[in-house]
Amino acid sequence: MLEGKQTMKTRKRGIQSRWSDERGIALIVVLLAVVVLAILGVAMLGYSTTDSTNTTRMAQELQAMYAADAGVENAVNQLWASYVAQDCNGCPLPKAPGEIGDLNTYIAFLDGLGVPNDGSVWTPLGVGGMPLAGGAAIQQVEVTRSDFPTGVTLAVTSRGSARDKQMTVQETIWVGGRRFEGFEYGLFAENVNCTMCHARFDNAERYYNTDPSLDGTFERVKVATLGTLQIRPTEANTIIAGTLYTTGKLQDDNSSPLADLATTTLDGYDFDTNGKIIEAGGLQKEDLTKAAGDPLSPLENLYIDYPTNPAGQVDGGLPGEFVMPFPDDDGDRLVDDSEFSSVAGNATGAVRGGILYGVPPGKTYSNSGLPGSSSFDLSRGLDKSYSGNLILVGTDADPITCSGNVAVDGDVVIAGKVMGECSVVAKGNIYVVGDTTYADGTDKNGDRTFGVAADGKTKNGLALVAGKNIVVGDYLTTQEQDLSDPTQVDPGRGAFPAPCCEKGGGPIYRKTSFSTAELALFNKTQYEKAQADPSYTPRYYQLRDGDPIYRYGGNGEKGTRYDTELFGLLPAPGDAVVPLSPTATGGTPWMSE
Repeated sequence: MLEGKQTMKTRKRGIQSRWSDERGIALIVVLLAVVVLAILGVAMLGYSTTDSTNTTRMAQELQAMYAADAGVENAVNQLWASYVAQDCNGCPLPKAPGEIGDLNTYIAFLDGLGVPNDGSVWTPLGVGGMPLAGGAAIQQVEVTRSDFPTGVTLAVTSRGSARDKQMTVQETIWVGGRRFEGFEYGLFAENVNCTMCHARFDNAERYYNTDPSLDGTFERVKVATLGTLQIRPTEANTIIAGTLYTTGKLQDDNSSPLADLATTTLDGYDFDTNGKIIEAGGLQKEDLTKAAGDPLSPLENLYIDYPTNPAGQVDGGLPGEFVMPFPDDDGDRLVDDSEFSSVAGNATGAVRGGILYGVPPGKTYSNSGLPGSSSFDLSRGLDKSYSGNLILVGTDADPITCSGNVAVDGDVVIAGKVMGECSVVAKGNIYVVGDTTYADGTDKNGDRTFGVAADGKTKNGLALVAGKNIVVGDYLTTQEQDLSDPTQVDPGRGAFPAPCCEKGGGPIYRKTSFSTAELALFNKTQYEKAQADPSYTPRYYQLRDGDPIYRYGGNGEKGTRYDTELFGLLPAPGDAVVPLSPTATGGTPWMSE
């Protein structure tokens, strides 16, 4: 019995011990679960905190971006909305409120606002450090302006902040019409005739390249006419390293239409499917053959009746008209004082090197040749504009060194070496006399670095803009006289004696100068336009101020003789008349022909 009791007690204790062990195991499991849950809780709290931090960061970045956007909008308001409304305090007034304005008035507005066009930065008024709601702020806004012939580019960079976050927004604004694509062409003209005789149109960089590894990398050249292209089919002897485009008439020298140019001596150099001139094995000459198909195939070498609709211009854009370098507010097709002033007021350039000789209004230049030194008033150079007539001469040692755009209220004579990128805008005529070339440098092999000066950095490029004419070379010697004799100039029809006789008793008809022949052809075209459209204001040309205005009466390429081919034309009131020779002051030209 005792043993039995002892046994039972022992068993009881054993059961109690097992329960105690199980409770210990349960406690461990519970503790483990608590620890796991605690870890999960801490992790979830961490994730929640990280997510909250990310959300806060994203919100701040978004606020900073909105602030940067607000900086752009504020700049646009000052640069455009104020121009349109003309209601800002102290806003410059290049146009009256309610007027539409044009590119020139907008450029004048920017100038009045103080926005520079020299690469430096302009900061909109009252924008930097501007606080916004929610702790955000516009930190800084910068504007860089670049003027082009058809518009203005305004590059706006705005930086916004929200607490410790910053965002930058950049936006480029174009103010103007459709970009002028005529500068993509080696020659872009209304009418072309004698230019297509013994001419070569080539890529200048390709022509001057001496690195064989660059062969085949040069772009083709584009040549285009909008009115009439007239050639001598068997005597053109002209090559185009690229493509020819016409939107008007294609004629031979007798004004008969041409359907193609494949059988003429106006030819081309071949180019590949990327528009690169093929040079492997030498330049490959080929006929200019009219592009076919509907729509036309791109990358052909001849387009006749090229579409004027941009959607149909499969081989690149071709403008339907020229950019007007001067405003013509009154529609008289002449550059008036006020119209020139609006352009001259935007001149930002300068001429420093070379010989600069000024002839003030009412004065004459009496030297027998081009000047050898600068006039006193221009001895330190020319800034922005000049009132009077201007002579520019450059040498190898002292080239005409220019930058930006320079305006001249008169005629310009230019000759010699030119260095720098600039445009010369003249109200009158521009005469390019003798050789006028870039002061390019040479590389280590002695080869010309086309378009780059000897310092290896300065780029060379000259643009000439005239309110009247741009005349290159000898424009006075008649077609029957000695080009080397400067006294043999075209005196005009009135100074010629009556036709006499040649051997055999036939009459001798005095020939015109090449210029008179061309002016008579231009006048013929203008006359025909005016006859077809009474609302059209013709622009007629004469050799000298007060000379007769001749119109060619034939159908050929040009008139060459007085008395038999040229007819005097009396312009109607309101017609524009432009002389080719130096502008007369009080009846006397400012410079001897």
